[in-house]
Amino acid sequence: MSVGIIQGRLSNKSPERLQSFPKKTWKEEFYRARDIGFDTIEWLLDDYRESNNPILSETGRREISQLVTDSGVSVRSVCAHAFIDGSLLREDRDALDSLVALTVACRCLGVERIVLPVLERSEIQDEETWKALFEVLKTVREYCLTHDISIALESDLDAEILARWISDFPTTEVTTCYDIGNAVGRHADPIQELEILSDLVSEIHIKDKTRAGISHSLGQGDVNFIALFEWLKNADHNIPLVFETPVFDDWEREGSQNYQFIKQLMTPESPL
Repeated sequence: MSVGIIQGRLSNKSPERLQSFPKKTWKEEFYRARDIGFDTIEWLLDDYRESNNPILSETGRREISQLVTDSGVSVRSVCAHAFIDGSLLREDRDALDSLVALTVACRCLGVERIVLPVLERSEIQDEETWKALFEVLKTVREYCLTHDISIALESDLDAEILARWISDFPTTEVTTCYDIGNAVGRHADPIQELEILSDLVSEIHIKDKTRAGISHSLGQGDVNFIALFEWLKNADHNIPLVFETPVFDDWEREGSQNYQFIKQLMTPESPL
């Protein structure tokens, strides 16, 4: 089971926004991830209007490939947070072209998944918004199929509704990235939802929240991680874990403590 972390979680807290590409430290984060023990980094595209994200240029992708080789930390997924603004649902041509360009960039790096948040202004609210998203997914489908990339929707929808809509596509094409912290924050039962989604789950975002929606370091909120790992142990397929833990004060201390908390649950000596 691979354990990764989203970019920006191994740098000082950004004063701009929660999901922010670490422009000054993205190279260093590969070595920081390696030193803590992470296998992968989930790349972050936080603004499709900016062309200076390294993944969008040939020069940048060469740098990324070299860092992967040098650090031993791979890039298997991209969090396309940029599209949380609802632009894809508004049929914004620039946004759609950017998503297509991202699939091509992912092919060059051997990325397996694009995590597409359908949250906030991109939330699937009804049949109409699902149809709008469905058309977007149909458009990028051929590129994803050609490059063997899946789209993993990250959503706060009820699991039964999400599973029904995703079933419009073959399982390997459109999957879901399940955020266990967000699930607890919306008073859902994560294990029950994971059972419903089952084979549709291609990634799990790891964070801890209280039922009031307040973020904490791992093990300090209301997420039942022991139950999660019991479920993972019995799952039919290997599901990558990706930390989406916030930085509070000290990225190095917090990153190491969070990693050790999860790693302990993965060992034979754990309560499982």
